[in-house]
Amino acid sequence: MRTIAEHIARASREARDLVLVTIMESKGSTPRHAGSQMLVDENGLVCGTIGGGAVEAHAIKKARDMLGENLSLVENMELKLASKKGLDMACGGDATLLYTPVNASDTHWRDAAREMLRCIDQRIPSYLVVKCSEGGQSSESTVALLDANGAPLAGERGMQASLIAGLERRAVIDGRFVMPVSLPEPSFSAAGTWGARPYRPSRASGSAAHCSIAAPNSPSTRACPKRMMSSWAITTISQRR
Repeated sequence: MRTIAEHIARASREARDLVLVTIMESKGSTPRHAGSQMLVDENGLVCGTIGGGAVEAHAIKKARDMLGENLSLVENMELKLASKKGLDMACGGDATLLYTPVNASDTHWRDAAREMLRCIDQRIPSYLVVKCSEGGQSSESTVALLDANGAPLAGERGMQASLIAGLERRAVIDGRFVMPVSLPEPSFSAAGTWGARPYRPSRASGSAAHCSIAAPNSPSTRACPKRMMSSWAITTISQRR
């Protein structure tokens, strides 16, 4: 998500409109799973991916048609052969796509991108919240960045903090799609400095994984269990207890 935030911040400075495409939900076999994102501008794909191929080509075309608008859109797609409600694909699954305009004139997006980068750098848990409307209907696009307690950090204000606080999975709440911002996993380099690497959960359903932190020249380690989800399920915030 860092790359997404960096490109949004850059586009805001350059006065370029974007559309953020997110897989809200996936069922069965799909090219990518829930949480995958990409950014699109007038020239096509900017960064990220939702799986490539026909799905991505379709989404890029639709996103380019939405540039400059201020309406978000939810699209339900069937990825089955001879499907009448989606693409003629052999995957066999279903995907729900959310198209969110990121207009250069929208100061909420500019502020949200800046705060998102700060939260990622400082490993502060946060949530990205965007407007969504089921049933293929367009709705006014809004964005907010909230802290772990549901308090606003940037963007739209008005969501009830109690609905957000402690949320561990992506969810639709009051017509808004709430996404925990992924944080990098701290790591210790051979040079003796602390850095960060992205946390990538196992894709095996129900599996458990551990990460260890060891001080230099010390045999002791501290295990930190991570709760795993199935490959398509909504993921949790990565936090060190």
